[in-house]
Amino acid sequence: VPVREHPKFNFVGKLLGPKGNSLKRLQEETMTKMAILGRGSFRDKAKEEELRKNPDPKYSHLHEELHVEVTAHAPPAEAYARIAYALTEIRRYLVPDHNDEIRQEQMREMQILGGRNGAVLLPIDGLGTPVPATNGVTGDAHTDGSGSLSPPSSLSPPPATAIPPAVKLPQPHATALTQPPPPPHSAPGAVAPPMHAANFLAASHPA
Repeated sequence: VPVREHPKFNFVGKLLGPKGNSLKRLQEETMTKMAILGRGSFRDKAKEEELRKNPDPKYSHLHEELHVEVTAHAPPAEAYARIAYALTEIRRYLVPDHNDEIRQEQMREMQILGGRNGAVLLPIDGLGTPVPATNGVTGDAHTDGSGSLSPPSSLSPPPATAIPPAVKLPQPHATALTQPPPPPHSAPGAVAPPMHAANFLAASHPA
């Protein structure tokens, strides 16, 4: 990792990505295991300095320059091919560009993750350090002109549907009964047949 040539660039942050997702994807795509080791590999500098004095061999890498260790468990030919592919991909992350394609994709991912957590993350410097938005509004909250919070539009009642004046709806649950006309050519003075339930037409308008 070229930290001596570019001491102010955050290579570790670029390699890790938001929540370590960039390094995880690199390992999945190349089918290798990667570890960021050496000076500057710890976020807590005081803890790193303390562990550097630890005689445990697993912390001996803290005496070395910052580097990425790549391992692959496979037959020799396959392992070499995986490591070669991994090194090619890692070199793309070691370009000290604050606004290249990788960094832009990471910033978009940070904004998405920040929105899920109820805050919008915005870059504040060339290193792409995110901070929550300062307008005091997070998530899906909305404000009116006075600055007070109002419920989202998804919770507002639907607008009333206007009824044209020419349309006249029947009263709810109103029942109209009609009697069928007498049969044609009925003789004068003939008595109409009795009405049955089937001859009634019931109409109702749901509430």
